[in-house]
Amino acid sequence: DSCFVADPYAGSPEIHACEVSLAAGSTLMLCSDGVTSYLTDDEIARAGAAVRYDPRALVGRLFATAIDRGGEDDLSAVVLTRKKA
Repeated sequence: DSCFVADPYAGSPEIHACEVSLAAGSTLMLCSDGVTSYLTDDEIARAGAAVRYDPRALVGRLFATAIDRGGEDDLSAVVLTRKKA
């Protein structure tokens, strides 16, 4: 699996690429600094476990927490779960 992230604020777009392998049943979340500026990695992981990695519940919980903590930046997240075999 490959991913590409472009920085829209760079003078000319800077693209960061990585390869990710997800085991069956694994979940991957990509989120903006509007989320990560207000929650630690551990808090994000605990939120995922608390909602059993349900994408809608996870994003809702993270966004609510970021807003409660003063988040005013855009909040963006994508949650991908690879189906179990």
